[in-house]
Amino acid sequence: MNKKASRKKTTKKIEEELRLKKEKEIQEKKRNELDKKQKEDEELQRKIIEKKAEEQKIINEKVLREKRERREQNREKRDAFKNNFYSLMKNRKTIRILLIVNVVIILSFVILVSINLFQKIQEDIRIQEETERLAEEAERLAEENRIDKDTSVQLWAKSYGGNQSDTSGGKSFGFTSDGGYIITGKTKSYGGGLSNIWLIKTDVNGTEQWNKTFDGGYGSSVQQTKDGGYVIIGRKGFNAWLIKTDVNGDEQWNKTFDGFYVMDGQQTSDGGYILAGRTSLVKTDINGNQEWNKTLDTWHVSSVEQTSDGGYVLVGSTYEPYGDRSSTKFVWLSKTDETGDEQWVKTFVYGTGRSVKET
Repeated sequence: MNKKASRKKTTKKIEEELRLKKEKEIQEKKRNELDKKQKEDEELQRKIIEKKAEEQKIINEKVLREKRERREQNREKRDAFKNNFYSLMKNRKTIRILLIVNVVIILSFVILVSINLFQKIQEDIRIQEETERLAEEAERLAEENRIDKDTSVQLWAKSYGGNQSDTSGGKSFGFTSDGGYIITGKTKSYGGGLSNIWLIKTDVNGTEQWNKTFDGGYGSSVQQTKDGGYVIIGRKGFNAWLIKTDVNGDEQWNKTFDGFYVMDGQQTSDGGYILAGRTSLVKTDINGNQEWNKTLDTWHVSSVEQTSDGGYVLVGSTYEPYGDRSSTKFVWLSKTDETGDEQWVKTFVYGTGRSVKET
């Protein structure tokens, strides 16, 4: 009987693996189709732009050719005028006629120059209008291509929450080693406090597997740790709150850091944790005990990531170089070594840095 149950369990497991494999193949096929469509759209845009550029080249060549023809005509008229003038001067009797003819020629020349100038102005206006039209067409095509690139196929959508305000329930999420997702934020529907940290674990299709609450806080970042558990970086009041759980979301330990308004953090390569927020950077050991902290010369830190050299890169916002909070904010980017000492800092106008990743 046990063998039969075992075989049945194994069969279900194999069927489930085949189902997941099939779903992945379908998703891969859809991604390949989207990539193919994107490449086709890019090729179409390239051909259209090349065609417009060729048309513009033809227009420019036509304008240059017409200018050369007008210069050649004017040169021939000047040469003819000189020859006629010298010929008429040989005969004094024709001086009076020459003067009259000369006046007529000058008037004709003035009229001709005026006509040519007017035509040139009209041609320049036409060329300018055509150039603007081509630029607008290229911009429109580029916008359509961007829309095509941004078009995606929704495979599924899930919502989680109760009858109270849980709109910040999905403040942060991450991928788990089993292909599912881990989500944290805050909830008022569950738990004993007015606002509680909420931790949700789902499978690959977003179906909830379990959820946990931690009373009286707000989760701003979550990550699966090296031991398969999870670390939640959040706030309790104006204090940072670091919570470590096992693989099932059950709390193993928690630490608070007074007066530290944490925004982001992650597990570090040595198994400890790095926390960042506002103007502070805090490093802990594997058990959440503080090793060191640094005060940062900025107004607000939003995101932190450990870099490949063991240091840290941070992004946020600052009011430098003016320092006046009524002035415009600048994006602030900083790199530190492994002990949190600043190596360099850059600012970019204008805006607020929200997230940073090493490339």
